[in-house]
Amino acid sequence: MKCSQCDRPALYQTKKGALLCLPCYGQMEDIRLRQAEASFREQLVNMAMINHTEQNMAAQVGMNLSPHELIPVAAIAAAAAARNTRMTNINITGAQVGVLNTGDLAKIDAAVTMTKGSDAEELGAAIQALTEAVVQTPDMKADAKREVGELLAALTDQVAGKRSKPVAMQVLKGIEERAKGVNAVWDLAIKVSGLAAALFGLG
Repeated sequence: MKCSQCDRPALYQTKKGALLCLPCYGQMEDIRLRQAEASFREQLVNMAMINHTEQNMAAQVGMNLSPHELIPVAAIAAAAAARNTRMTNINITGAQVGVLNTGDLAKIDAAVTMTKGSDAEELGAAIQALTEAVVQTPDMKADAKREVGELLAALTDQVAGKRSKPVAMQVLKGIEERAKGVNAVWDLAIKVSGLAAALFGLG
């Protein structure tokens, strides 16, 4: 079966029945998450405006509103930022959300699920561990983290779809280059490379 949006093989079916490949699924999840974030930000702005209006009305009659009489906008925003974000497999805390592109995270997470029970299950678990380590380590710059996320998403495209040795080799090289010197992720990157090499038959 083909993806309803492109010519790649479909690997995921939405609740409405649309068939999607891994890249298109990642794009869909990215859009969904961005819409949810925009809606939440709009709600915060509306709550802040309500507080402002009530404070102005109270001031006109010589009253001062205490903090507990207003909507705790800052507390709501802080609670949302601190909450855990749990995908099907990858676990990251609220403070780390946004370190990697949400679409890349969605693709990686979906691919880990798809590898379970297949010849790539061990590689999927290693990719999951590496993704979480990249997000959590303070020893890697934000740009490098995003680049590794993009490369891991590209690798999952190969694992879950048509496997291309040249593409896989280039992606693995890129991951190793960015992980080099970062103790928290280097060993995991080498493990991913070794498992991928075995799966793709790389010499």
